[in-house]
Amino acid sequence: MKLIILFLINLVWSIDHGLIAGSKESAEIAKADASSKENGWFPSAVGQVNINLNNYSSKTAETKAGNLQTGQLLFNGGMDLRQENHSWNNDISLKYGTSKLGEQAFRKSTDEIDLKSIYLFDLYQGISPYSSVRFESQMTKGYSYDAETSDRSVGITSTFLDPGYFTESFGFAYSPKSNILFNIGYANKQTFSELGLLADDTNTTKIEVFKNEQGFEFGFDFEFSLNKVLIYKSKFLSFTNFEGAEQIDIQFKNIISAQLASWLVINLEHQAEKDYDQSKKDWMYKTLFSLGVQYTFI
Repeated sequence: MKLIILFLINLVWSIDHGLIAGSKESAEIAKADASSKENGWFPSAVGQVNINLNNYSSKTAETKAGNLQTGQLLFNGGMDLRQENHSWNNDISLKYGTSKLGEQAFRKSTDEIDLKSIYLFDLYQGISPYSSVRFESQMTKGYSYDAETSDRSVGITSTFLDPGYFTESFGFAYSPKSNILFNIGYANKQTFSELGLLADDTNTTKIEVFKNEQGFEFGFDFEFSLNKVLIYKSKFLSFTNFEGAEQIDIQFKNIISAQLASWLVINLEHQAEKDYDQSKKDWMYKTLFSLGVQYTFI
């Protein structure tokens, strides 16, 4: 991993000093044109095809810990409304990837659906009341594998809406700059799960497939341009159940992207996640290094 980071830094340094020709001019012009429009709707749609070198450390991952090669498809889109004193941001993120290790058959390595809509009203100097809705799930079925033979079992471990999460929240957000956002508030979270028993109440004899939790939400979003081609993004989100401070779910993502050209991008991503329903104390980690072809639809 150290070699990958050094390679990325050296490559970006070369681009920034003119040794490799990048095509950021058109993107900067488009960004300047967009920023000149104070009000209106702003759509976006970007797709990527990536080749990844992954390192996993998770007791619940479908793949063994270690290095493997994968391919991944990504789509990020949005439709944002900006007005003088309020905004409405709608985002969609889709990820799907497969992996192959040695003689093993292809396995699903990444499968994510993430939809979010948030409304903010500019109250006073970056302080904004907000309300949001979020949906998280996956697109296809997941399976378990034999630890010794690596053969796929007959049983299904997950599928669309199993698990599935809906979260509604409201509270206050603070944005000192356009690229920084903190939010804190009340959240209501619904979990749908039958195969993984993530919604089951162990204090009853019946197996529940749905549960509703009320809690406290805190999060932040950062995005910084480190130089002409290098961008750093950080996203943190936590949900704490009112029933106990130990019942906490955390998602923490950090991404460094190098835009080598309008169509070529390098990503280094690290994710840390803790889900109280899946694992009371253990964290799940995922590190991704990818070289991808990118196309901007809008």
